Amino acid sequence: MSATQEMLQQAERKLRETVDAIVRLLADDLAGYPARELRRRFVGSDGADQLSVAELAELRQVSRDLGATHVLRIEKELAFPGPWMLSVMQLPTAPGDVRGKPALTDLPLVWQVVSRIDADVETAAARYGLPGDDRSPLGYTPPARFIDRQYLPTLTEKLVKGLQEVGELQGKLDLEVAEQRRLARAARWDAP
Repeated sequence: MSATQEMLQQAERKLRETVDAIVRLLADDLAGYPARELRRRFVGSDGADQLSVAELAELRQVSRDLGATHVLRIEKELAFPGPWMLSVMQLPTAPGDVRGKPALTDLPLVWQVVSRIDADVETAAARYGLPGDDRSPLGYTPPARFIDRQYLPTLTEKLVKGLQEVGELQGKLDLEVAEQRRLARAARWDAP
């Protein structure tokens, strides 16, 4: 095994650890997101007064079920390597949020999986006569607070650096392998 292969394996291991931390953080946050968002809409809606006690209890249960369902989906669909390794090719040249730092929303394959929760929240809100999303931007936003001593913006920076490092090492390894093949063909030609 070459030094580059060893470095690539080590970089991929670190990247997997970062991805696992991000998935755990998102799962923890998404578990309660439907309940938080539907509660916000309920409290802010005059029409919510029309819900019976039974309907309100049902809405609370629906919100908990939505959270649990999406946690399982996120854990499955975002399991490493999932969309993470392909995301290195989709990174914008200048990724970033308003602070100029990389954001999870810069990774469309990943964010597409995460943001699917919004359709179910909207469906539940409409079913119980609650208003649509009035936030700007619309939908789920990545948490910008510590969850279980993890901070998503820092993990995202680490993720982007890890994706770039893996991409660079893979490119270097590809060049080394191509050179080894070229040298082997030259030696084969030159052999008696």
